[in-house]
This record gives sequence, C-alpha cells and structure tokens, in this order.
Amino acid sequence: MGREQARKGKHLFLYLACFIIILVLGCAHFQKKTQDERRLKKAMYLMINEDYETSLRENKELLRLFPKTLGDKALFQMGLIYAYPKNPNVNYQKSLKCFKRIIKDFPQSDVRDRAKVWVLFLQEIIDKDRKIDLLKRELEERKKRINNLQNQIENLKSQIEGLKKIDLRIEEKKREVLPR
Repeated sequence: MGREQARKGKHLFLYLACFIIILVLGCAHFQKKTQDERRLKKAMYLMINEDYETSLRENKELLRLFPKTLGDKALFQMGLIYAYPKNPNVNYQKSLKCFKRIIKDFPQSDVRDRAKVWVLFLQEIIDKDRKIDLLKRELEERKKRINNLQNQIENLKSQIEGLKKIDLRIEEKKREVLPR
C-alpha cells in the first residue's frame, strides 16, 4: 500500500514538473512574441515621426528575423513608407512590390485585403504618373516647336523688311531714271 502511494506521488511530481515546464516555455514564447510586436510598433512609431530610413531598416530586420509571424505586417509598413508622400524617397514601385508580396506570400494575413486595395491604388498612381510624364514631354516638344516657329517668323519678318527696303530703293531708282 505504501508503494502505491509513492508511485502516485512520483506521477504527481512528474505531472507538476511537466506543467511547470510547459508554463515556463509558454510564457517565454508569449514574452518573445510581445517583444517582437513591440519592435513592430517601434517601427510604426518611427514612420509616424518621419524617420523613414530607420523605420525601413527596422521593418526589414523584422522581415528577416520573423518572416512567418511578422513578415506580412513588416511588409505592409514598408509599403506604407515607400508610398508616403512626405517621404523624400517615395517609391511607388517598391511600395507596390511590398503589397504584392503580401498578397502572394501571406494568403491568410489579416492585412491582405488592405494590401489588395493599396495595389489597385498604387497601380492607378503609377499609370497617372506615366501619363503626366508623357504629357510633360509632349508639352516640352510643343514649346520647342513654338519657339522654332517664332524664330522662323522673326527671320521672315526680317527678310520682308529687307525686301521692302530693296523694293523702295528700286522704286526710287526708277523715279530717278524716268524723265519728268
């Protein structure tokens, strides 16, 4: 009878030890996850405070270290940074790549739908920018053409003035030569 109770006690200690180990590992995992999320929030804070380069570096580091758990959110923040108009290094193409990567690599992500909206929005901006660039080039070409035509007009006016003077001289000579 004493041995049976000792066995139950051993099992109780084994169960208790397993429970403590699981609890410690679970807390460590939770604490690590919380630290990672703090880094993500820090990167967002840097972006909000217009420290775009540091925020990008932090997000790239998060993407490198935690591609499965925080990769989608880090990419989303990177996409926002690249698309943000106040960013002196705004780059819509890089932003578009970040959002497309979220859609492709993170099908279950909670930011995937927002990334799809950003893709449409950025494609529209890129198309409009191309049209604007094309129109600017056309405008410059037309300005050059107008300038050339104005120069031609000035040259023709000078030629006309010269021809008028010649014509007047000829008329004067005719009058001088003709008897009265």
